[in-house]
Amino acid sequence: MYINELKLPSKEKEYYWLYGGNKNYKTDPTNKAGLKGVDLTHYPFHIFTRYASAPDIEFAPITIFYGGNGSGKSTLLNVIAEKMRLYRNSPFNTTPFFRDYCDLCEIELGEISRESKIITSDDIFEKLHFTREVNSMIDGSHKSAWDNKRKLLAELGDDPELLRLKGKEDYKRFKEYYDAVSNSTSDFIMERTRKNLEAHSNGETALGYICSELGDNSLLLLDEPENSLSPAFQKELKKIIEDHARFFGCQFVIATHSPLLLSMDNATVFDLDNECEMANWYELENIKIYASLFLENKDKF
Repeated sequence: MYINELKLPSKEKEYYWLYGGNKNYKTDPTNKAGLKGVDLTHYPFHIFTRYASAPDIEFAPITIFYGGNGSGKSTLLNVIAEKMRLYRNSPFNTTPFFRDYCDLCEIELGEISRESKIITSDDIFEKLHFTREVNSMIDGSHKSAWDNKRKLLAELGDDPELLRLKGKEDYKRFKEYYDAVSNSTSDFIMERTRKNLEAHSNGETALGYICSELGDNSLLLLDEPENSLSPAFQKELKKIIEDHARFFGCQFVIATHSPLLLSMDNATVFDLDNECEMANWYELENIKIYASLFLENKDKF
């Protein structure tokens, strides 16, 4: 296990830091000039003090944070990532108080491998955007190659001198003409331009990216990895995560809404909508809504 336990600061600890013995220009509510331009909510302070007591989270090989938007799922992942200094591809929207909040959190760790990291929705979207941008440029080069073929055929098609090869340049022109005539347009174009970076759907690209980032014997934080994945691909990801946790020494901490990911074998689920208490996946509110829909329409399946 790479992470065993996370203790978030209590209401009293947060209040003392913000307004008590550690008073400073950022957090003193009487210091209007000092507060100018600063997030007055002190995020991520106050996010978890809505609970009756500060959450004390014990981690399993697969730990899942479930809850509605704004419940703190991504915040918890970012707190863990910052506390552990994990590698991340994309920056996150931090605040002047984020590092201070992390310092108040207590975390019990094992030995962390260099392969450990956080993978966010932004990382996946950036990968999809990059793939589209590169393929757009390659498609442009495909068009140029097609234009060149049409130009070659038009210029050389009726040239009686074409077969009178007098040197390397004549041979080069003849070979280009021969290729343009004998090859299909697609073969001619693809020989002269790169193939598209990935001829896959967004879901295939997203799943491939996540899999490429998974290292053996490491801690992986996944922030809503179901984004851009169809249910079929989510089911594939579920199996991949289960196998990596069971056979390849990986530990996962996941923020998700996905019923498929929530139902992973031997996962520990924390319900952030209900005092951050452990829950069975089939007891969660969203799962019950899905279940009632299917049960009411079971005659249609």
